[in-house]
Amino acid sequence: MQFQRFLAAAIFLSVAAVARAQDAPVVKRVEIEGLRIHTPDEVRLKMSTHVGRPFSSETLDQDIRRLFATGWFADVKRSERSIETGAEAVIILEVLENDVLREVRYIGNREFNNEEIAEGVILKTGEYFAPWKVKLDADRIRDKYLAKGYALVKVTPTEASTGKGTIVTMTVREGPRVSVDDIIFHGASALDSGKLLDAMQTKDADIWTLFSPPDFQASMLEADLKALLRYARGEGYLDARIYLRELEWEADRHWVDLHIQVEEGIRYVVDSVDIEGANLFAVNELYRGLKVRPGEPFALVAVERDENWMVDKYREKAYIDADVLAVPRYLAERGHVKLTWKIREGEKVYVGRIDFVGHHRTRDKVLRRELLLLPGEEFNKILLDHAIDRLNGLRYFEPTNQQLFGRAWGPVRDPVIVVEVLPGRQLDERDLLIHVQEGRTGNLQFGGTFSPDVGFSGKLAVTQSNFDLFDFPKSIAELFDGEGFSGAGQVARINLEPGFERSRYEVSFTEPWLFDYPISMTVAGTYSDQDVRYYRERRLGGSFDFGHRWDDFVAPPPGKLGEELAGTFLGGILQGISYAAIHIPGYFLFDDHVVRGYRLDDFYKRNYSIGIGYQLTRITIIDVDDDAPTELLEVEGVNYLSSVTVHSSIDRRNSRVLPSQGFVSSVSYEYAGYPIGGDFDFWKINYRHQAFTTLWTFSAGPLAGGKVIFETDLRGGFAQEHYYSLNVPIFERFYAGGNSLRGFEYRTIGPKERGEPIGGNLMTLASAEITFPIIRPEIMGKDVDILRGAIFTDWGTVSAHTHDFGYFRWSVGIGVRLQIPLGPQIIPLTIDWGIPLRKQDEDERRAIHIGFDFGF
Repeated sequence: MQFQRFLAAAIFLSVAAVARAQDAPVVKRVEIEGLRIHTPDEVRLKMSTHVGRPFSSETLDQDIRRLFATGWFADVKRSERSIETGAEAVIILEVLENDVLREVRYIGNREFNNEEIAEGVILKTGEYFAPWKVKLDADRIRDKYLAKGYALVKVTPTEASTGKGTIVTMTVREGPRVSVDDIIFHGASALDSGKLLDAMQTKDADIWTLFSPPDFQASMLEADLKALLRYARGEGYLDARIYLRELEWEADRHWVDLHIQVEEGIRYVVDSVDIEGANLFAVNELYRGLKVRPGEPFALVAVERDENWMVDKYREKAYIDADVLAVPRYLAERGHVKLTWKIREGEKVYVGRIDFVGHHRTRDKVLRRELLLLPGEEFNKILLDHAIDRLNGLRYFEPTNQQLFGRAWGPVRDPVIVVEVLPGRQLDERDLLIHVQEGRTGNLQFGGTFSPDVGFSGKLAVTQSNFDLFDFPKSIAELFDGEGFSGAGQVARINLEPGFERSRYEVSFTEPWLFDYPISMTVAGTYSDQDVRYYRERRLGGSFDFGHRWDDFVAPPPGKLGEELAGTFLGGILQGISYAAIHIPGYFLFDDHVVRGYRLDDFYKRNYSIGIGYQLTRITIIDVDDDAPTELLEVEGVNYLSSVTVHSSIDRRNSRVLPSQGFVSSVSYEYAGYPIGGDFDFWKINYRHQAFTTLWTFSAGPLAGGKVIFETDLRGGFAQEHYYSLNVPIFERFYAGGNSLRGFEYRTIGPKERGEPIGGNLMTLASAEITFPIIRPEIMGKDVDILRGAIFTDWGTVSAHTHDFGYFRWSVGIGVRLQIPLGPQIIPLTIDWGIPLRKQDEDERRAIHIGFDFGF
């Protein structure tokens, strides 16, 4: 019945529409008046109103809008002479055509040339001229000058219509380039002026801005006033008012002082703190972690920190939907607040499916082994964050602009790795969809290095960091496209460094997860040829190494490698060297954090590794001088060295390029000779520890963000012969000088025979250095210390006997550290000038030490 009614209504409306169409006048003519450039037929082709068709006022309105959209016309309207009623309709449109832009002229511009100004405008020669574009472009040119500090600039546009098109002239009156001389805060008593200045992007002139004074930008100042207000309220001054009081100009208008009025008001104080809705944690446990407590200022920054802390605490326990809300209640007594934390814990959430999308080359297991969460486990926020860091650390991927349809997990909304958190099959499950976009993992680098110690050498290195030994390419094109020999997460490297005084060549292969265990295996072959003062040394060798690295929260898998390794000889060695590496520095402290049954601590959170390796090397000594030391003559010719090395290292630097905090330590024990073969029996220990501390961070001026860094470097070595050898071979002893002890010649510190160094069995070196930024410009969107200064002191000795430290040398000096931009590459250049203060008469001195390494 309903369908019949609907059908009848549709038929009725169709008949009515036909009847209306039959009553409408028929279009007799369509006339276009005012054309100078286009023909009437060109205009009619853009319209739906045609001769012989029924006239529709709605259709004509659409036609007018369509004609405007072409950009041909400045105005289109119906003529009053149009006839739109009766049997026939005559449509007359009156148009005003846009002229063609013939030329854009710029007058008075000196700071920017015509090409630089034209980069930001939308007026283009040869396109149709639209008057609204003129005003827009004038504003854009003005903004370009304002951003450069021309606060008084004026841009006046004029238009001139000619028979061949319109000429637009932009007249620029630049005025002086204005710099900020001083920023004065009035009324700030409790708020520190220095911290207020730190909250601003606008900076005043000081000694650091002598050659590049800060520009005055009104738009930046406006944003700064808002930032100052946020800072004041964040410190608890909720009634604060901050505004620009005065611009004080110098006579020539090149400099301006900013006077900013600060009305602090009273600082709000917390009277009481209540926590509601906490069941998972005891209220006292949450309360102890809060910064904002009764009697403390009601600082919004601290309140936000407390909120984030509590949210993270719940998410660590897999309550990822927990909601924490700070609810202040302002009391009758002005300036007093009662703070209540309202917590909605939600339910514990578990990990459902974990899927990767976007990887067509890399094997799925290569990515999954970097995860610290497994399906069925609790959804732990810390483990997810660190898993994303580990995936980023692979450097297989490039930024992705993947559009998310689920929920992006807060801190892991990353430009490279994007994680979607989606509903799982169960109410308490969440699926993870991890988006990646693969980039190129092969790298070709060529360049050179120079050091007075070993001279100049070229460099050619080919590295594939996502190598697959068994993925043979199906074609030459596939090989060069990166589709062959890739995807298994292995690392293959060929490094060629030919030089005049030293040449070195190496081929290596690393499997980071041997048989899917977190054990790395590296196989390498090397050849080197070096001129060492009074002889020439050639080495040809091969090695293999097994190691394990802890980074973030990685530990051996339960029930497998951990148990199997624990009772073995190899496991005992690894545990012993691990213990030594931990306790020698003396300040690694454990906590009780346990994840998946394993003890975790800060020590394991950044690149801790242990390993054991074997190497067999053929050492050929040739071109020996007639007056060379006796111990060198004993090893002239071909020698074989067979050794096992156990090593351990930890890297807790905050950066590998310019570390400003943390340390890096390494220790190794090498055993050569009996019973593993070779011509020499000895053992050797090497240790090195570098620590970095930031003494000062510049908060303003062109060096803002730059750091004054204090670095200490301790190195030690100890060697001893055993069994059938009477001494440690001369080419395996310790030497110092050159970059290891600045102010002294390379490899000359230590015992000598006939005036030539023969090395020692004990080495102790120490260095302390302070570096500071001198020039810190912005390069490719990032502040870079392209020039740093250095003040250093070196101290150390090399002695023949392990029970005798011998004579210590001491030097001081200054230096510079340059990073020279060359295209996308930055070439590091180091120059040091060392002065010996404590030396022996036979010591060879060298004042200047230079080193650089460049590649493309």
